[in-house]
Amino acid sequence: MPFWKTVTLTITGGESAYPADYLQQDAMLDSSGVDRIRYASNERWYSTVQSRIDSVATNPIYKLSDTGFVFAPNTLTSATLEYISNPTEIVWAFTLDVNNRPVYDAGNSVDPLWRNTDMYEVISRLLAMTGVNLQSAAIAQHAQTIKTQGQ
Repeated sequence: MPFWKTVTLTITGGESAYPADYLQQDAMLDSSGVDRIRYASNERWYSTVQSRIDSVATNPIYKLSDTGFVFAPNTLTSATLEYISNPTEIVWAFTLDVNNRPVYDAGNSVDPLWRNTDMYEVISRLLAMTGVNLQSAAIAQHAQTIKTQGQ
């Protein structure tokens, strides 16, 4: 669950921008993080805002826009967003040694956020698609061999 995040949105004038790594919302809660703020599609927005039976003053709503979230009532000042984030780009940084061979640079590298077991699953599926069928233990052993022998 490394891509599942929770953030407090600051709402100004009934609107809040998407977080920089936002991919898809899961839940929108009030500032206490307990009560749900309901989603309303664009086609139902006006009728929901104008409803006398289910007032947005006591049951806030939100919709999506091209730049962020739009809330009603526009007096809300904050909300708690639970969302799935975009993973950071993986970078294998290196410097060249005296023999012009790449040497891993941990300070400038960006590791994947996935757990090792998840990465083994991805590798296993990729290898199976190419006709190689290895078990997770075999992949881990092969990776360790590459690390120790430097191949």
